[in-house]
Amino acid sequence: MNWGYHQILNLYGCDKDLMGVEHIKEVMTGVCKVVDMIPHGEPIADRFGEGRLEGNSGMMFIETSTITIHTDETEDRVFVDIFSCQDFNRKKSREYINKAFRAKIDTEVFMERG
Repeated sequence: MNWGYHQILNLYGCDKDLMGVEHIKEVMTGVCKVVDMIPHGEPIADRFGEGRLEGNSGMMFIETSTITIHTDETEDRVFVDIFSCQDFNRKKSREYINKAFRAKIDTEVFMERG
C-alpha cells in the first residue's frame, strides 16, 4: 500500500541573496499554493551550524506531512524535500522551487513511500 510521495530536489548555482530565512518561509508557503497543499501552522526557519556547515534551514508542516529546505551558501546549493501522503504535481513544485532560488542546475529523486 502506498503511503506517500517524496520529492527530493538538489539545486545548484543558486542565488545567495535568496537563501535567507524569510525567503525560505515564503517559498514553503508558495509551494503549498502551487500544488494545492494545506499548511498546518506557520513555516519555521532559522540559521544555525558552524563553519562551512552554517546555513539556513526551514520546515513547514502540511496537513499531509512536511516540506523542508536547507541551504549551503558556501557552494550555492539548496536542498528541498517534500513528503506528502497526498499526491501532488511534482513538475509544478520543481519549477516553482527552481525559479524561487534561481537555480542553474537541479537534480530530482522521486519515490513512492509505502
